[in-house]
Amino acid sequence: MTISGTTRAGNTISAPVKLPAGTKASYQWYKNGTKVKKATKKSYTLTTKDIGAKYQVRMTVTGTGYKKLSLSSHTVKISRPTFAVKKNPSISSTPTVGKTLKVKAETYSPKPTSYSYQWLRNGKSIKGATKSSYKLANADSGKSISVKVTAKKNGYDNKNATTKAVSVGKVLKTVIKGNGTYRVGKDLKPGQYKANGSGNSCYWERLNGFGGSLSNVNANHFGSSNVYVHVLASDAGFKTSGCGAWKEVPAKGANATKITKDGNYRVGIDIKPGLHKGKSSDTCYWETLRDFDGGLGSIIDNDFFFTGTFYVDIPANAKGFGKSGCGTQTRAG
Repeated sequence: MTISGTTRAGNTISAPVKLPAGTKASYQWYKNGTKVKKATKKSYTLTTKDIGAKYQVRMTVTGTGYKKLSLSSHTVKISRPTFAVKKNPSISSTPTVGKTLKVKAETYSPKPTSYSYQWLRNGKSIKGATKSSYKLANADSGKSISVKVTAKKNGYDNKNATTKAVSVGKVLKTVIKGNGTYRVGKDLKPGQYKANGSGNSCYWERLNGFGGSLSNVNANHFGSSNVYVHVLASDAGFKTSGCGAWKEVPAKGANATKITKDGNYRVGIDIKPGLHKGKSSDTCYWETLRDFDGGLGSIIDNDFFFTGTFYVDIPANAKGFGKSGCGTQTRAG
């Protein structure tokens, strides 16, 4: 004879035995080997007073023409009650690095008195992430994030429920530390970057493919390392060599009235627009630019000449100004 039912406080256990026709049974439930008063029915409802106790039921079967039969069930230990989860917890907010995720409350019966939390990255615990909210870090880029919620109440077993995982978008690089080729939109975020190298041996390419042919080059540059590049979302890749590190540029700059170094400058950010005067002791090339994508279509105006004094009017609607071999120039008005 076996005991059926959930052996937790608050549930009903019973002794389901099929009896032959013409017979009847009497029952007696025992708690820790002692008779339970008035517990003489086929089933018995457990209470919190039964937690930790061992229960057994004994049955006596009688009937005309039958020999009296006594049966005893196995012994079961009564556990604390548990919560019923009516609605699982879930994660709110956008799963993007830098954003804070929050847990939407689940519904339990009965209502818990407290909760504890453990956030998970690819199913493994994140150290220190034990609050109801979690701010996504760079380490979460491209990973799956979930949270295990534990409901608690005195007299009840703790109940764990884990949310469905959310996928965190991969953070694309905004810093290139050295030479190499990078996939745009996969490794590198599209945007405007500035090199921090020195000298005049900086080479870069914006690519539409990785076949290695000239037809795969959208635009390129060889020269000063004091240079900008605008990597477009439509580019397949970006290749760099000898330029040092690249970093996505901030919106602000010196807005200087004097420039000495060869390279690129953002108009209205790095240098002021207007008339500039210079004196070159070398072959000088300058250009005003619509963009820093390296394409010929980005050049508004340009000039190339030998040594001597020169003027260049940099329009306010230009995005950039580039020069090579022109020495120092100062805003003249």
